[in-house]
Amino acid sequence: MTGWEELDDFCRAWGINIGPPRIGQTTGGAHVTGSNHYKGLARDYGDADSDCWAVASALLPFTDLLLELYFAPMGIWHPRNAGGHRDHVHAAIRPGVSLPRPPIPQKPPDPWADLFVPILIGG
Repeated sequence: MTGWEELDDFCRAWGINIGPPRIGQTTGGAHVTGSNHYKGLARDYGDADSDCWAVASALLPFTDLLLELYFAPMGIWHPRNAGGHRDHVHAAIRPGVSLPRPPIPQKPPDPWADLFVPILIGG
């Protein structure tokens, strides 16, 4: 999985509410010339159907893996101020990059396991 699909998978893995991708939020729509949207690397998350604050907060620690991350309400402008982006998060991922997923919970060891010894009765 690469590009904007990786961004969506990352958000879902962390339990972040995101709306279904629309063509204007992914590879189509009206974006600047040379936009990472047209390369399949960018996705917009609109505040009408996505938790923009959660998306931006989750991606912010991983800007080294992202080409772009913009969200004006949080003052996030990576790598530069692109203006706009008041009602949506714009994220673009580096080609071939995988973002971290939450660890799979491990069953804790049973503290009672070594305390019980089977006893045979009547034998």
